[in-house]
Amino acid sequence: MQPTTTLINWPHIDEQSSEGRVGRNAVIFGLFGIAIVVFFVLELSVGYANVPASSVLKILMGDTTNTAWRDIVLVLRMPRAVTAIFASAALATGGLMMQTLFRNPLAGPWVLGITAGARLGVSVILFLNGATFNAIAVGSLARLGDLSLATGACVGAMVVLLLIAAIARKVNAVTLLIVGLMFQYLAPALDGILAHMTPEDQRETFKMWYYTEFGEATWSQLEIMVAVIVAAATIALLLAKSLNALRLGENYARSMGEHVGRTRLVALVSMVGLSGIVTAFCGPVSFLDLAVPHLCRGIFRTSDHRILMPAVLVTGALVGLAADFILHLPWKRHVFHLDYVTALIGAPVILWIVLRNPAVREGL
Repeated sequence: MQPTTTLINWPHIDEQSSEGRVGRNAVIFGLFGIAIVVFFVLELSVGYANVPASSVLKILMGDTTNTAWRDIVLVLRMPRAVTAIFASAALATGGLMMQTLFRNPLAGPWVLGITAGARLGVSVILFLNGATFNAIAVGSLARLGDLSLATGACVGAMVVLLLIAAIARKVNAVTLLIVGLMFQYLAPALDGILAHMTPEDQRETFKMWYYTEFGEATWSQLEIMVAVIVAAATIALLLAKSLNALRLGENYARSMGEHVGRTRLVALVSMVGLSGIVTAFCGPVSFLDLAVPHLCRGIFRTSDHRILMPAVLVTGALVGLAADFILHLPWKRHVFHLDYVTALIGAPVILWIVLRNPAVREGL
């Protein structure tokens, strides 16, 4: 895959040998880790039925004295909090890899339509389930249904990614973004057609994927999602050195002994797993894949993927958890959707990128 023309002059990889820089990064990682723990406890504690933080900690340590609070914490809120952590970390990692592979600061699974393709893959599975099993909902198929949704999402993401990769060889970066936007509109239209053709008693299942939500994943789905994310994120971490070389150009990467084609293929497969599995169980979450990598570049002051890879994992988890906490505060009128909160985070980042960088303004 030939990379598109870059929209921004990426800085050279920073030297991380400085004792002060290493210490600063360690402090940031530590603070972010503490913040994740705090928001995790708040996620389990705050809501329409508040549970004292001390009781939450006791429940997490095995206390079963108050069964009502235990069910609220472990059954209703815990899956949502765990999903927010892993899903957001996965999306941020996928976004970083796409920005590097396509040499485009505005690239990402959501921006280029990869998540839309994943959602379309889920819709195809739902449609086939409705046509095949009629009155049997996907949810009642238990593990088989969960695996089919995950497979459909990953296949849909891969199909769109291959199309984007093929188109990227022939167009510039701006045109590629427009193509990705068209996929964003085309996929929901096809979703609607499939929903229209689905038997009426099965049509309600489509609504679960119309809006993004961390709270819909079950423990059974979480087992699949966490396993895929851990595997794909591990691959991404192992590719950090290769992505550093690739970020400076294919010729430079080859001169450093990197197998460019293999690196791209492995990175794309990892990215498909990260974005596809999240879309399968949470819907097409927007903006996190684009915003978090840029936040990490600014906070950690580096373009070194050896720092950025763990940074986007931690920062993505923190941002996603905080966004979900805001979403589920006990508002008098609950009209928030997750995409509203992530847009408030991500849209200013996009505007900052466009307005701050002359190369981006000229390209757009």
